[in-house]
Amino acid sequence: MGRLRRTVLQVHATAGQCGRDPWRFIAIKRLAWEPWCMDVRTLAALPGTRPLESSDRERLQRLRQRPLPADLGELAEWMLAHNRKGEQEGIL
Repeated sequence: MGRLRRTVLQVHATAGQCGRDPWRFIAIKRLAWEPWCMDVRTLAALPGTRPLESSDRERLQRLRQRPLPADLGELAEWMLAHNRKGEQEGIL
């Protein structure tokens, strides 16, 4: 069984432990992760974006206080500067 499949099964099997918060499971297990299509170029190219809501701005400001992968830090800055957000489903 591949590592990714095993991890997905572990997340599913422990859903009771972390409820609907897979990031908690990832943090508890200290699993490695990397963003997929979460960068400025991808967001800027989406056919449709929306303005940030106040809760989005607050969340982005909190995220900027934490160490983030370079692409995510740049994305947070771009989103705040341009007041835009999008859905990853838009890239499909």
